[in-house]
Amino acid sequence: MNNTSNSSLSTSTIPKWASVYKDKPVIRALVAFVTGLDPTGLLSGLDATLVAVIEEKVRERQRAFFDELDNGTHLLTEEMIQQEDFLHAFTISYRAAIRTRNREKIRKFARLLLSAVEKDQLQGSEIEEFVSILDTLSERELQILLLLKKFEDETEPSRATKPPEDGPWPESVNVMASRAVDKASVFWRDFVSAVEHEYGIAPALLKSMLARVERTGLYDVFTGVFFGGDSGSTTQLFAEFTEWLQEAGED
Repeated sequence: MNNTSNSSLSTSTIPKWASVYKDKPVIRALVAFVTGLDPTGLLSGLDATLVAVIEEKVRERQRAFFDELDNGTHLLTEEMIQQEDFLHAFTISYRAAIRTRNREKIRKFARLLLSAVEKDQLQGSEIEEFVSILDTLSERELQILLLLKKFEDETEPSRATKPPEDGPWPESVNVMASRAVDKASVFWRDFVSAVEHEYGIAPALLKSMLARVERTGLYDVFTGVFFGGDSGSTTQLFAEFTEWLQEAGED
């Protein structure tokens, strides 16, 4: 009697629309995976195998996330993981990670969570914003921004934008923008060539890609200068974002 009752309960919770896939094992397996139910009561050996393969892929993503989180277990306490702020940060980080197939990107979501804990920023909006930004960025786009930052850091400003000998320039927005434009004028062609060589992205495509990345706030296109909007620079938000992504002791 108990078996009959459980069977009836399971059947009653199967989505009615799923019965149309009774002759399509691949779709039936995907429905079973996302619902946790047998949509037709006719799961075959093939269905079960397909579901197992899909579940294993998800488990691999979960392991990548939790393996990275394990590197920061010294930051996590039993009291902390019961806090609502932590649970919220954990949930948004984990969900974004599971939607990602790139294992390195999955680990980055775990690093964002650990950084929020380490910086005592679980109550702030930074964790939500950075998870959203990382979710939006492809790994290639992030690597291109990191390459751009490398060119920026290794390029000396020209004499025209160096501070006067009698003291430093005030850190005004105009001065900082002028220095960024000046630096870019020195290395931009080399940067574009390096991107094409390392990532196979043509200059015209790079311009479109950076325009899309600009919406994240990590990159600004120069305007009102002779570049005509073809070049730009990483932002202060990018510096903060990459700091959150770093592992302890990582440069």
